[in-house]
Amino acid sequence: MEANGDLLEPFTPDEDPEPSMPDQQGAGEQPPADMGADSPPSASEELDDLSFDDTGGGTEDEANPENQQGEDGANQPVPSLAKQANDVLNQQLYQHMCDQNESIEDLLDQLQSIIPALPYDVVVQNDRQIQRLKRALECSQDYVLNDFVGAEYGENLLKSQEFDALFAVLQNEIDGVLKKHFKDSE
Repeated sequence: MEANGDLLEPFTPDEDPEPSMPDQQGAGEQPPADMGADSPPSASEELDDLSFDDTGGGTEDEANPENQQGEDGANQPVPSLAKQANDVLNQQLYQHMCDQNESIEDLLDQLQSIIPALPYDVVVQNDRQIQRLKRALECSQDYVLNDFVGAEYGENLLKSQEFDALFAVLQNEIDGVLKKHFKDSE
């Protein structure tokens, strides 16, 4: 970090850095001309060894992750971040729709089990909504089985919301008739 007012001096590779401390060697001693293999490379040799490509210094595989090879040596495309996010969201939505379909099946089974205990007029009033609920469930199950995988998340979300709204409306209508019957029978 710099303090306010301190300016950095620009680095120019043409200038040799000035030594800040004298070496441990005496002032009159010169290093041998040939130091051999133990001598460190000069600064210009080090800079020549460092070369970067246009991709920012990484290897070609790092620059193009789609060209990375898998364990078997074949090129396997790496899905983009958007595709991965789409897949994760679709997986969660798929699970939601499966759970929703299962809960509607359970509701229909419960309604079927209480029908013998209900008066005829209540059964007739609810029959139309129950049949619509069964058809909506069949459509939802068909969509999940046949169309869900081939669609993008946005389309699947729209369908899921349509089914959720339809299920909610039908359940509220059925529930209203049952509540009215039980309120009247008290």
